[in-house]
Amino acid sequence: LRGLGNPLKLLNLCLVPEQKTLKTVQLKSFDYQATDKGGTLRLSGEALGYESAALQSNTFNQATQLVRDAVFSNLNLNDRGAVVFDASITLDPDLTSYKKQEELTTEIP
Repeated sequence: LRGLGNPLKLLNLCLVPEQKTLKTVQLKSFDYQATDKGGTLRLSGEALGYESAALQSNTFNQATQLVRDAVFSNLNLNDRGAVVFDASITLDPDLTSYKKQEELTTEIP
């Protein structure tokens, strides 16, 4: 998370996974890559089943105030029968914009 000198910017990046992760899903890794179009969160995680992974994808995609697109890939069953996955979440540019920091709230609809 280098280059995120503004604490609000860091807080806003954490809002999507913090507030929008289902109870049946556990996130294992979190990586952020800044772009001129808002940035991308790369996550890996584990879900109780394929249905939970699909619901998680839908939940991220419905956070339209902050998320442009959420794509889940590499879905596989692990040795415990849980579904492991990778996710790439393209963030809205306003999420990481210094100009919009005052307008963003800490509660995502």
